[in-house]
Amino acid sequence: RAGTKEDIATFRIGLRWYAARVSEIVETINDASLFPIPFMPSMMVGCTTYKGSPLPVLDLRRVLDGGAGVPEGRETSNQIVIMTKPDGTSFGLLVDDLGEITEVLADRLAPLPAMVADQQAFADSVIAPNDTDEGNLIVVLRAERLHANLTRSAAGAAASMTPSPR
Repeated sequence: RAGTKEDIATFRIGLRWYAARVSEIVETINDASLFPIPFMPSMMVGCTTYKGSPLPVLDLRRVLDGGAGVPEGRETSNQIVIMTKPDGTSFGLLVDDLGEITEVLADRLAPLPAMVADQQAFADSVIAPNDTDEGNLIVVLRAERLHANLTRSAAGAAASMTPSPR
């Protein structure tokens, strides 16, 4: 079919498949060492060193399904998708498996309804099923929204650690 297309990368977190626009992905790395940071936000698993600088790494399974449906052996998996926001800020996303990179017709990228796609959401659209799909939607994550939620989460954690004035 003719029409505008977008390159989409797929990856699995837990038992579900997600996607991201290839334009927001820098690269993927395997077996990176992760080190925890005190008072990290709940969805941050730690940092790794990337090109000589610390890179925060998110683990969405910490907030999705309360960790339900996580495959055995995940603790040893360190596949990280490095994403970047339009302003160049980068971070890592811990994933269980990498899928395909494919071209998707832009008309299959359905925006999420307003009540779902508020500022707390990590995504803005889904890949709508076509005639050959089994009806499963694939959520398309956005780097800017993931990072905004990490920042908001970190600010909330810092505020809760600040002693209240007497």
